[in-house]
Amino acid sequence: AGVEQLFTQADGSIEEGPIPITVGDLDGYRFEGTSTTPVEGGGEVHTRSIQVYDGRTGFFINCQYAPDSQEEILAGCQQIVDSFSTE
Repeated sequence: AGVEQLFTQADGSIEEGPIPITVGDLDGYRFEGTSTTPVEGGGEVHTRSIQVYDGRTGFFINCQYAPDSQEEILAGCQQIVDSFSTE
């Protein structure tokens, strides 16, 4: 419900998720969605939002991109996920 509210507040919606995911050794969820950028003349922004938890501590990875930069941003986002560690 909290993630849905974040997307709604940004004039967007969740398109996919929650999808179970493991990042490092932590379990969590991935969401895919869209929103509208708040800057003047802005347009649609795509978001990959990943939340993982270690007890009562949560980690939030948020990757946002315009449609024409999807490949580059999602590759960088995956690099962050692949290298994430709490050690």
